Amino acid sequence: SVRQIPEPTVERTFVLYFNTQTCKQASDVFEGLVEKILGQKKVAVRRLRPARCPYCQTTVDRAVMSRRLKLGKTNVGCEECFREVVLPPDEPLRLPPTERDKVAHEKAVAEFRTRFEAVAFDVQRWVQSEERKSPICFVSYAWGNRAHERWVEHHLAKDLHKGGIKVILDRWENHPGADLPGFVERIDQSDFVLIVGTPAYLKKYKNKDPQTGTVVAAEMSLVNTRLLGTEAQKATVIPLLLEGSPDESLPPLLRPRVSSDFRDDGHYFDTVFALLLGLHRIELRDQVAQQWRQKLGSRGFEQGATRREFDAEDSSSANDARI
Repeated sequence: SVRQIPEPTVERTFVLYFNTQTCKQASDVFEGLVEKILGQKKVAVRRLRPARCPYCQTTVDRAVMSRRLKLGKTNVGCEECFREVVLPPDEPLRLPPTERDKVAHEKAVAEFRTRFEAVAFDVQRWVQSEERKSPICFVSYAWGNRAHERWVEHHLAKDLHKGGIKVILDRWENHPGADLPGFVERIDQSDFVLIVGTPAYLKKYKNKDPQTGTVVAAEMSLVNTRLLGTEAQKATVIPLLLEGSPDESLPPLLRPRVSSDFRDDGHYFDTVFALLLGLHRIELRDQVAQQWRQKLGSRGFEQGATRREFDAEDSSSANDARI
């Protein structure tokens, strides 16, 4: 958070507060965003780090520290133990090029997310005004890669939910002791089934472990009944490609039907917007869809956006609790 402290002169002091759990990368990015905003104005900006007495840990008063630094002093006496405290340098607020690029990238992600969420709200409101039924969508994906799991829950599922889709996701529906077969059978009650294609998904679909089955294999057994049915039934199964090629990541019957390619993070918001409209059966050429497209104003941005908002963990370190 940011708090402005009034000053008796033309100067203004902004204090940035961070939760103790905030990682350094997040705090650096936030500082960079503040720098970028202030840098757009014709003002001189300097960073003043907090200082504590190394002997009694008393925090040096910010106003005292500022006055001392303006006088060219590098130390101050502690008001509690009267010992010398060396002050941190009063440094210009500047980021190295790599950090500036990161800040610009995060700012672009934040701007596009704000636009997308506004559009998603408009879609949901329009669907309600038209008295359309909100589609029920079952999401089938493989556990084992923490970054993929987070992407499914915190991006795909949440963004579709914001757009008025009733998402059935195991992390939202299941709890300890839940009826797993009963959950899988909810595929039959769903209007659509999204298949999140990754190499791990294909491996679990093949179900070659002689000791145990996999949830993915059980889900695909029900999905295959749709894929062997009418064209209308086939159209309710929507394969998404998150990683790898179709041959590496999807069951055979789904490979010719890839409709949403999420491998390019830079086009995430365009892709999820098109998917949202498809689930609501709204044609992209419809006037209202064109208005939303214009409001979204995406068309892609720097590479490495959406999934990279989370620190990807190596799949080998992830707990594969959902077999």
